[in-house]
Amino acid sequence: SDEEVRYILKGSGYFDVRDRKDRWIRIKLTAGDLIVLPEGIYHRFTMDSKNFTQAMRLFKGVPVWTPINRPADSHLSRERYLQRFQPLEEEQTLRSTIVSCLRSFFQQGWCL
Repeated sequence: SDEEVRYILKGSGYFDVRDRKDRWIRIKLTAGDLIVLPEGIYHRFTMDSKNFTQAMRLFKGVPVWTPINRPADSHLSRERYLQRFQPLEEEQTLRSTIVSCLRSFFQQGWCL
């Protein structure tokens, strides 16, 4: 599996992707929209009430599409995704913790 690039030519629909807490996030796409999904991200496409979408899938090399069903955490593409984005999540958690501590200090009257 590799990066998935889709360009919506006509119609509309939804790409759903999983967030870090394994919840679905819905992304509305309409004609003229382009979406790039990183290799290994859990995702799905679904139609909206208009029930029509014409999309173009763009490939780097020879077109290959192989669905990978969950659970797939041991699949190479999923492992690459986790290696690439896990450090970003840890950094965001650390930043949030620092911001919370600073807010607490300021609310208690501390100054830096």
